[in-house]
Amino acid sequence: MNFLSISVREPSAEEAVAAIRRQASSFAVKHLIFFASYKYDFSRLARLVQNAFPDALTLGCTSYAELGGGHVSRGAVSCLAFGPEALDRLVAAPAANLAADPLSPEKALSELEAQLGCKILDLDYKRHFGLSLFDGRSPRIEQAMERVASLTDICFIGGYASDDFSMNSIAVCLNGRTYVDCAILAVVKPRAGFSLLKTQSHEPVGPAYTATKVDEAGKRIIELDGRPARDVFAEGMGILPERLTADHFLTYSLGIMAGGQPFIRAGAKILRDGSLQFFCTVREGQRLSLMRLGDQVRQTRSALEREREKLGTISAVIDFDCAHREINMQAAKQTEEYMRLFSGMALTGFATFGELFIANVNQTAVMALFA
Repeated sequence: MNFLSISVREPSAEEAVAAIRRQASSFAVKHLIFFASYKYDFSRLARLVQNAFPDALTLGCTSYAELGGGHVSRGAVSCLAFGPEALDRLVAAPAANLAADPLSPEKALSELEAQLGCKILDLDYKRHFGLSLFDGRSPRIEQAMERVASLTDICFIGGYASDDFSMNSIAVCLNGRTYVDCAILAVVKPRAGFSLLKTQSHEPVGPAYTATKVDEAGKRIIELDGRPARDVFAEGMGILPERLTADHFLTYSLGIMAGGQPFIRAGAKILRDGSLQFFCTVREGQRLSLMRLGDQVRQTRSALEREREKLGTISAVIDFDCAHREINMQAAKQTEEYMRLFSGMALTGFATFGELFIANVNQTAVMALFA
């Protein structure tokens, strides 16, 4: 067995790690990726995990909700352990102090190159991919990912660490050390095949607009087609502008279409001046389609089936799944049905505050699938 998924829910960090260690007692853990509820003392839990598996590379982050053990939990730790035959390589490095150090991504990539013994640009993208875990509060996530993408040919995927939406309990870790305002960057070379999946459950339902006036730094769209963004967005939904609330953003969003696929930009706030603030940057002149949420279970099932046909089998999954998707599934009572999609697979995942598939996206599930 090359992969082992573990999900535990215990009252303390000590008890949670003891339970993880018991479940892995007959498994040779070489690498361990874990996502732990923000309710735990994360710094302590990260140290305990490393102490429990001293010969393993360990990395993880805080989470709003954890996927694993057939459930979406709040207050658990979800892990994926890799045995000695699962991966040819997994190396990781922190890109620390993102806000203060614009060269932080380059420094992390240089450290990865030293561990790999080669240039990142020399890696075969068909045999390697990148993982990234970001502190979801960092103001420079998008700039850091753009820099990483410009310096590599492999695809980086990942997510923003999350908490209870207070933004007070977010952290990432590597080998027992906890970081804030940081990204953990990793390069993975699976021994068998792999596939990277980006799936969203939104479909175009209205016209496409041009972002004619934006505030990139504030992630605001001020005008669409030369009119207040709030008015245009509301009219596309068929409601009066004054009736638009932030709750509508759970169902409606904007998407940048590329290669026939939407890259979702989810709304965050409606501002008094009629502008809309988003979770991802929109640039002036970009074309944006009005998107509406569809059936998340059906669309994710179809996406997984397509990838299974390519790989032959899916043995393990790391799922970076938007927190808004989890909220919508809870409301639609689809959570159990969604988790059954991963039956027979070793799964770990968490509800993110932003997803990464080369660039930043929202209301999306991004997955690493291992054959």
